[in-house]
Amino acid sequence: FTSMARINFRFCLITKRDGTIVYYDPGFQRMFPNMPSSTHRTLDELFTSGHLPEGLGQIRELLQDDARGMLLLPFTPKGETQPITLVVHVDPLPKPKGYTAIRGREYIERRSEAVEDR
Repeated sequence: FTSMARINFRFCLITKRDGTIVYYDPGFQRMFPNMPSSTHRTLDELFTSGHLPEGLGQIRELLQDDARGMLLLPFTPKGETQPITLVVHVDPLPKPKGYTAIRGREYIERRSEAVEDR
């Protein structure tokens, strides 16, 4: 599962419906090195620690509704001054019930322009 989750994504994490992070990959650790380390990490910590300035409310709604969605969120990587836009995919897992994969990749304008031209 974990290798499939990483294909074309910069990070992947799995959460429970309440926002508790139960798994995160090395890409997540590289993108969010200042994330408070504890055995009980939550999405709230990720957003309130300044790593992602917005989007928590939308992701919480998707988790509560066990719904799939995609969001565009601004993110400034460590050591950078220019923010990038992340495409964040929220996908409930079929098994075990109550868990959701949250994966992110960088938004690339060229891709979006090619789609719009069709």
